[in-house]
Amino acid sequence: RFHDSLDEAEIIRDALKGENHAPDVQPLITILPGLTHEQILDLRAEYKKIVKTGHERKGVNIAKHIKLRLKDEDPNLMKACYAVALGRWESEAYWANFWYQGEKSRRELLIESLMGRSNREIQKIQDGFSDKKYRDSLRQCMDKELKEDKFKKAVLLVLDEKKMEESRRIDGELLREDIRQLEKCVTSEKGGESRMIDIVCTRSDTHLREVLRGYEERYGKNFAREMLRKSTNLVGELLAHILNGIINKPVRDAILVHHALTLSTRDSLRTELLISRLVRYHWDRKHLEEIKREYRARYGIEMQDAVSQGVRGDLGRFLEGLCMWRESDRVREM
Repeated sequence: RFHDSLDEAEIIRDALKGENHAPDVQPLITILPGLTHEQILDLRAEYKKIVKTGHERKGVNIAKHIKLRLKDEDPNLMKACYAVALGRWESEAYWANFWYQGEKSRRELLIESLMGRSNREIQKIQDGFSDKKYRDSLRQCMDKELKEDKFKKAVLLVLDEKKMEESRRIDGELLREDIRQLEKCVTSEKGGESRMIDIVCTRSDTHLREVLRGYEERYGKNFAREMLRKSTNLVGELLAHILNGIINKPVRDAILVHHALTLSTRDSLRTELLISRLVRYHWDRKHLEEIKREYRARYGIEMQDAVSQGVRGDLGRFLEGLCMWRESDRVREM
């Protein structure tokens, strides 16, 4: 089906209309998973034009309308639809924010929304953050909500957009120094985590790739593994997420989808991890196809089949929709 944002806005308006009966979720399941970030922005703009509220006839935010109508009917489907309706960057800000509003144990949501991103992406996520309590500042929120430790230091370092820009030219001197420093970090009796954070969180992907290669060449060991032996805590988890993305992002992300599916269905974190991961990957169609290829190779099943077997009902159909290849993707790529 081809995208027409006015047509879609009208269909969703009719599906969410009324307060005395349950909303019709089918159009949300059919329409939302197939839209690109730009198409979501178009849909949001059209929705504001045709759905008004109050004396001032103010345009209604489609994401907020979805949240309002679905939160009591189907809270999990609401989270998935709401995150997609926010678009690519606001949804990342939502997961970072969601972490502190829910149980503080959900650090994965925070790590995966912010770590291993370019400065430009971090800027877009920060622009998409809204919380009046923190004057719409994600940095202020994290500064206040995270306890003083190295994990917080890493998060603030990333939010300060200190990452080195990508370049084909590698600074040989810095490369050798980083390799030397990292070896010192993992072999020292105490300390070393702060230095590892500085290097892993602020170097460019190209530079880090060379660091990993050079480390193995020089010391005959895999730095990511050595680091995890040294840091068995949240800092280790955060650094591993970045390094695994440097080594092979599609493999890392296929493993993360599988990990979420293998959690107990009684674990409330399972649904949030699955929703946040699939919503995140579906924005980048090329990357999504690579993840699906790796998933099939590793687990011997199509990822969308694993998702539909692992999650029942409307939410399962919505998440399966996020995994689908669409004809319009081919049209866009040509």
